[in-house]
Amino acid sequence: MQCHFWNAGRGSIRLDNVLQPVKLVLGDGAEVLDTAVVRQSRPSVVDFKFSLDRTPEGRRTNKATATFKILEQGDGATLQVVYIGGPKTPVTFEGAIEGTRIQRLIRPLEESEAGVITWDKRRRTFEIVIFVYALLPIIYATFRNWEKIWGRGGGGFLEVFKRRTYWVKVIVILVAAGGLYYYLFFSYPDIPLQLLH
Repeated sequence: MQCHFWNAGRGSIRLDNVLQPVKLVLGDGAEVLDTAVVRQSRPSVVDFKFSLDRTPEGRRTNKATATFKILEQGDGATLQVVYIGGPKTPVTFEGAIEGTRIQRLIRPLEESEAGVITWDKRRRTFEIVIFVYALLPIIYATFRNWEKIWGRGGGGFLEVFKRRTYWVKVIVILVAAGGLYYYLFFSYPDIPLQLLH
C-alpha cells in the first residue's frame, strides 16, 4: 500500500511540535512487514523517516512510526507499507501535533473496486455528465413543445425560453450540479505534486 502524508496547513510543523509520535495504524489482525519512504519533498530539509514498530520481544505489530525534522506547507512524503492483511484493511493515523490535527483524507468517489478508474477520468466523466445535464432542459423543452415548434404556427420554441419558470429550473439545476462538482473535486486539498512524481 502507498499513501501520502503532508502538511496541508499554512504553518510549519517542527519536531518539537509533535506531542505524541505520528503512527500509521492498520486494522486488527494486520501486520506490518516492511516500510519505505518512496519520495519526499526537500529530503535534506524534511528528513522524513518511516519505520515499523516492534514489541519489546521484537515481534512485528500493525503500526509504523513517521518522523521528520520540519514540515512546511506542502512538505511531506509518499510512504509505502508492505503488510499481511486484506486489501480492505482499515488504515488510520494516530498521534498529536501541537496546533493541528492529523486526519485521513478520504475523497468522495476515491475507492474503485477494479482499481483502474483514475481520479482524472472520474473528473472528466463528471464534467461530461454536467454538460449533458445542463442541456437536458433545452432537450426537454424541445420535445415537449414539438408540435408548437414544428407545427403550423411555429415560433413555440422561443416562447418556451421566454418563460421565467424555465430559467429558474435551469439555474437551480446548474447551481446544484456546480455545488456537487466543487464538493467532489475542489473542496479537498490536493496532494502536492512533488509527492506524485
